[in-house]
Parts: sequence; structure tokens; C-alpha cells
Amino acid sequence: MEMEQKLDKVLAALQETAAPVIVIDGMCGSGKSTLARALSEQLGAPEIHMDDFFLPFDLRTRQRLQEKGGNIHYERFEAEVLPFVGKQETFSYRKFHCSDGSFSPLVCGEGKVRIVEGSYSLHPRFRTAWQRMGALTVFLSILEAEQLRRLEQRNPDLMENFRTRWIPMENEYFAACQVPENAALRL
Repeated sequence: MEMEQKLDKVLAALQETAAPVIVIDGMCGSGKSTLARALSEQLGAPEIHMDDFFLPFDLRTRQRLQEKGGNIHYERFEAEVLPFVGKQETFSYRKFHCSDGSFSPLVCGEGKVRIVEGSYSLHPRFRTAWQRMGALTVFLSILEAEQLRRLEQRNPDLMENFRTRWIPMENEYFAACQVPENAALRL
């Protein structure tokens, strides 16, 4: 499915639901960021990226990383984003920088709709909150060959990590947490 078709489907679903938040999870390389950017431009909606919530180094224990979806700092997302994202007011949260382990402040501006995008955004710990606020939940998939082609084009130096670590971790999370099955839209 082309990006324009995905955009149209999400906009149609949004019109039906009047959701205050669009949550986009899915396979790496499937177009989550591209779709979020297109929706943001179309709707004037602020974006929140799950990449800003990677697990800090001091929390990356063997036990935590064996947990399905445990490589995201869900506790911080629950504290800094979930209480505010469904409201229209400006709020702030912190971005984690994987390069050096530091944090920097970010502001999520006002908006009738907010977009949360990235792997692990449909984590089971967030399901009740997404349901309570009437969020539109979206899961993007992609054929493996196209996924690898896109990832190679985007990050050739990281391909080994994608193949051996990140893709398997995502796939385990999707299966164990029934992520695609719990999304309102599967594209």
C-alpha cells in the first residue's frame, strides 16, 4: 500500500472517530515516521517520537531487555507523556540521546490532535490509556525484503544490528503483546 493510501485511510478513520491522538506502531522501515510527518503536515498536529524514550543505559539490565517491549522507557513515557497527550495544552517532556545518554527538554505544542509514532508506542502498558482517551491506533507492516532494502538504504552501517537484534526484538514484542491485533487500523 502506497503512503498516500495509508494517509487517506488514517484521515478517514480520524474523521469517523475524532480521536485526539493518533498512535502509529509497526515494523521498522514500514513508514511510521513518514506517515506521522505527512499527518502532522496535513493536520498541523505535533509529533511525539518513541525514539526519544529508548531505555537509558543504567536501566538496560539483562532482565529488562528480555522483557518483551522492555527496551523502551515506558515508565518515563507514562509519567511525562500519557497524562498530557490527550489534552490540547502544551506540555514538555525529555528526549533521551542514545549517543551520549543525556536528556534534553522538548515541548509538545498545542493541537486538537497529537501523533505518537514509533515502535513500542502500542505497548500493552499504554493500552488502557489509549482506549480511555479514544486514540486512533495504527499498525504498519511491510514485507521482509522491502524492509531490509529500506533499512539498508537508510542505515547501511547498522544493518547487522537491525538483522540480529532490533528486528527480532520488535517481532517478539509484536507477537507476545499482540500488537497488530490490538490496533484499530492495520496497514
